[in-house]
Order: sequence, then C-alpha cells, then structure tokens
Amino acid sequence: MDMDNVRAYHRARGLPDTAPVMKPEYHYDWYVSRDRMGRVDQLVRCTPREITESGVEYRDGKMVKKRVVGFAECQQTFVIEELNTLVDIQYPREGLPKWKEIGKRAASLLTDNLSAVERR
Repeated sequence: MDMDNVRAYHRARGLPDTAPVMKPEYHYDWYVSRDRMGRVDQLVRCTPREITESGVEYRDGKMVKKRVVGFAECQQTFVIEELNTLVDIQYPREGLPKWKEIGKRAASLLTDNLSAVERR
C-alpha cells in the first residue's frame, strides 16, 4: 500500500495529519504468499518500514532486545492442514528475509512433536 496516497486521500476528505490513520504506527506492511494453486498460504504483517527503530541489536553474533520500549516485529500466520491448526508466529522484523525458513521450522516443530506424542 502506498501510504503517501492513503494520507493524501484522507487529507482530501478533511482529516488532519494528527489523526491516528495518518501515522505509521497505525498501519502494517503486509506480505502474502500463495501456493501453486494461487491460494493464500501465508500472511506476514510487519511494523511498517517507516518506523526505523528496530528495538533489537546484535551482540556477539546474536540478536538481543535493546533497552527501549517495544520493537519492530512481524507476525506470520499459516495453517497446517494435516493438524487442522492455525499457526501464528511473532518475531523481530529483522527476521523477515528468513520468513520461509521460520515458517517451515515452526511447522516442523509442531508436526514432529505431534508425531512423537502419537508414537507413545
């Protein structure tokens, strides 16, 4: 979504720049993944790129939270059909480039653990 156009639309209808809908904190960047049939299979919603403070930093090669309130995050949602389960994962926005790996790992953890429980 082009936020400049959204803001222009609202301004043209008389909304002031101080209205919540005009602020980046009110919106998200959305990413949609589709399967081979063209159906949506994953949604990722992130703190908008306009908010540049990530809230995390790297120390000794590991990501840690800074001493600030909040952090820029992503929320990834998908379904594991064989488990009839909706999965919702949250992680720092810096993880967005690895969204596929994160989703696969989460699905694997759930399905592998369920298989282990069923074998008992």
